[in-house]
Amino acid sequence: MRSILRATTFVLAMSMAVRTFAQNPPRGNGYVGVTLAVLEDASDYGIRGRAIGAYSVVEGGPAYKAGLRAEDVITSINGRSVTDSDTAAAMLQAHNAGDKIRMGIIHLFEDGRRIQIELGIT
Repeated sequence: MRSILRATTFVLAMSMAVRTFAQNPPRGNGYVGVTLAVLEDASDYGIRGRAIGAYSVVEGGPAYKAGLRAEDVITSINGRSVTDSDTAAAMLQAHNAGDKIRMGIIHLFEDGRRIQIELGIT
């Protein structure tokens, strides 16, 4: 069960969302359906240093269908570690509609599992 205090702490610890993919990415390559934010200090969650969080996930979008949820932590994209939103955004923007990408994620507030998901960019 998710702790309200812990959830609030997570949201407050995140900086403003730096890159939004809730709509088409800036170059119009495809649609992911996630707003990324930086978690400046992720040590409370067993992660050293900074991490990238899913600030929000569009219900029914590609990221949601693949299993990503708001407040999950994104640890990798296509096998490459990500710790800043600029890198994560560039990695997502490098793909076009129809491409598949893999994300390593941590379901922080569901069960803490570290899993790999695959999503298709639309």
